[in-house]
Amino acid sequence: MTRVALLTPLGQGAIATVQLVGPDAIRIAQDVFRPAGAGAQGAYDPRRLVLGRVCDEGQTIDQAILALRILNDGSQVVELHVHGGVRVVQRVIQALQRRGAVLADGRAQSADVWGIGQSRLWRDALELLPLAKTRRVVEWLANQPKALGHRLGELRAGAAAQGADLAAVADELRAIAGRYRQARLLIEGVKVVLTGLPNAGKSTLANCLVGRQASIVSTQPGTTRDWVCHAGALQGVPITIVDSAGLASSGCPVEADSEQRALEQAAGADLRLVVVDASVPLQGEAVALVRRIAVLGAALVALNKTDLAPATSSAQLATATRQRVVPVSAIRGTGMAELGRASLDVVGLTGVVGGAVCPVTVAQAKLVSRVAEELAVGRADAADELAQLINSTDR
Repeated sequence: MTRVALLTPLGQGAIATVQLVGPDAIRIAQDVFRPAGAGAQGAYDPRRLVLGRVCDEGQTIDQAILALRILNDGSQVVELHVHGGVRVVQRVIQALQRRGAVLADGRAQSADVWGIGQSRLWRDALELLPLAKTRRVVEWLANQPKALGHRLGELRAGAAAQGADLAAVADELRAIAGRYRQARLLIEGVKVVLTGLPNAGKSTLANCLVGRQASIVSTQPGTTRDWVCHAGALQGVPITIVDSAGLASSGCPVEADSEQRALEQAAGADLRLVVVDASVPLQGEAVALVRRIAVLGAALVALNKTDLAPATSSAQLATATRQRVVPVSAIRGTGMAELGRASLDVVGLTGVVGGAVCPVTVAQAKLVSRVAEELAVGRADAADELAQLINSTDR
């Protein structure tokens, strides 16, 4: 059986990779791929990348770059790198299916093809790579199997040593297992909800964070009546910015509904970014709102409009709210680097992106946690279970 799978997230990148694996991979590829010019003579040479076109029923679907690999077991692997538009990818896959390829899951196929003889840590990382949304996450995820495997190996050896401090080993394993949440945030992305009083500059800040004019901006308070979300990145960490309606007790039924929706988004966020206007004197309503939002979970205050004559200082706001405050000017783009660093710190990602090892799947976290609990009660041999993650497998 020859399988076809999309290895990259659908519709999220400029380039998509469609992979054929199996005994008929080359035959199926030959039926749809037309090499350009002189490349026709060496189109299926594993040493070359070949530019050409993917065609179906006499029509060109897209330009493509073809890559061929022959694995150690003789399996044929053909990759077609095409433009990342959803319809282009769908048509390429459908053309390959009509020629006998069976649709497969891209994440599992990546692990099956490139994870042969690798450890479970490597296979899990390979399976998650297609979900990585930024270069920084790709690099982090690719480094985890080696870094985590090395540290788990050291802890396993430490537990087996004569007179080992099993409690200390258990504590470190608990800490490692506890970082799974941060791994999930890195891979899936951090949901950041912007909230605050009307006209604090939330939409301008949202545009600044995502790097484009995504939200409508106006000096008229209440321009944003419902939440809207945009994809972006902070310090290379993928985020989803939710720009929500301003929160103010106006008594208007429409605005009350918008405010309720905004609060619901804030309740489900990984980070709540409360935007306060620095150009007006600090209001009790703003302080009360910060405190109200902070109760919901991880929160950070952005003191916006610092490009204007100041009426509220960071120190004043921090004292009144007892929250971390970062001064910014969304319209000028100043303070964004510090806001990014502070955001990662508040959600617990600073250590992880800085090199702290952590499990990348629930199964990894559970196994490490289970070993920690066994070691804590004196079962030194429990550390041998870590070999399930570290050792290579032919599966």
